[in-house]
Amino acid sequence: MSNDAYKIAYERERKARLAAEKMLDEKTREVTNSMSLVKAQFEELMARNKELDLLVTVANFTQKQMSLTEALKQFIEILGEATNSPYIVVYLLKQPSHCLKLIEIKWPTDNFPGELHNLLSSADNLEGASLAARVLKNKKTVCWSASDKNFPNRSQLFNGALIDGAYAFPIMRFGEVVAIIEVGVKDWLTFQASWVNQVESVAIQLGVALERRKAQKNTEVKVKELESALETLQAAQTQLIQSEKLASLGELAAGVAHEINNPISFVLSNMETLEEYTVVFQQLIKHYQKLASDPVDSDEISRTIQELEREEDINFILTDIEPMLSDAVAGLKRVKGIVNSLKRFARQEESESQPADINQCVENALKLTNNEIKYKANVVKELAPVPIIDCRPNQLEQVFVNIIINACQAIDDKGTIQITSKFENDNIKVEIVDNGKGIDKDKLNSIFDPFYTTKPVGVGTGLGLSISYGIIEKHKGRIEVESSPGKGTKFITYLPVE
Repeated sequence: MSNDAYKIAYERERKARLAAEKMLDEKTREVTNSMSLVKAQFEELMARNKELDLLVTVANFTQKQMSLTEALKQFIEILGEATNSPYIVVYLLKQPSHCLKLIEIKWPTDNFPGELHNLLSSADNLEGASLAARVLKNKKTVCWSASDKNFPNRSQLFNGALIDGAYAFPIMRFGEVVAIIEVGVKDWLTFQASWVNQVESVAIQLGVALERRKAQKNTEVKVKELESALETLQAAQTQLIQSEKLASLGELAAGVAHEINNPISFVLSNMETLEEYTVVFQQLIKHYQKLASDPVDSDEISRTIQELEREEDINFILTDIEPMLSDAVAGLKRVKGIVNSLKRFARQEESESQPADINQCVENALKLTNNEIKYKANVVKELAPVPIIDCRPNQLEQVFVNIIINACQAIDDKGTIQITSKFENDNIKVEIVDNGKGIDKDKLNSIFDPFYTTKPVGVGTGLGLSISYGIIEKHKGRIEVESSPGKGTKFITYLPVE
């Protein structure tokens, strides 16, 4: 090979080697840059992960899965790992003394300098002109450098521990500091300032969570107070209903006594007559016994028996006994019915609803008010079959009693009370109409108000219609009234069938 050919080959090889080295350098730089980028992304990812851990801590605290002290301890554990802080201290504000108390110190190793611990937990640091006291006073984040000569003892200890300074972050609730987090800074040159914003953000969220907890606690207290007030109100309402029921019974007492007295009187009269009949039967039985035991004097005894039967009219007695006993039984059943109606009406209301026939409630109310009605009005009933509904029948009877009594008191002489019931549009409709004096239009809007009455003083309590309105409303129904002066009044109750 000639020298020229050798030189050409050598040059070509050298250029190829230089090109390969250049390409290798470029690929190496690309790999290095990629590794740096991956490292930076990994570090950013880890930082984001720590931020996420902090947010999870706040979320757990917000959901009441931990106390504030537990949340703060977990918070500084995560924060210490993320920032490589030389120390982190947590102070809580004690109430009612309004003094700071050190509750936790995090240090990378177990040999936390005793002098520094004593300084951070000393009364001067907690209550005097200290970093924590500044935060407590200014209510905002404070940055302190070891070169600050305002705290010579702190500066000396920090310089000895090779710590450049610290940040102190307040946790606020309703505008007041409740806790302080102090984070030491090892080196200002390497400290990531982004963590300041992150810690401040988490501190704000913790404060908001505290406010929510306090608001929720206050709400729970208010709810309990309202529940207690509601129970008291319901008890008072029940007592008021019972009092009005007894007041209605007071108005009906004379009439009910008369209703009971009539059957009792004729039952008593029948019993007295039966007593006389018993004496006759006893005499006859003695004669028949004598006749059976003494056949010798049978004729004389027979004449005596015949004479006694004639004198006492035994045939009349025998025909009179059966209807007399039937009348007595009927009278006693009537008394029993009146007494049962009174007992049912007067007893305390059942706590639970029960199936009932509204027509039967109307009938029971008519039984109770019979003596009031019979001297004032003729009752015309048109009670159509209606569905059985779940209700409190005692209360509904009270409603109908109140309306019927009002109707009777509105009639001056002899009038008419018409009562109708029917099932209409998924409601049981009961109308009670009287042809009494009626109510003025300007007073209609007030008749359901408590203690409002158009009756003379001493008549009624003014609570009957108000309580009736509440009872119907409690049954998810409604009550309406129509009236014209001089023509009468109509009360209409609607009870839903569900």
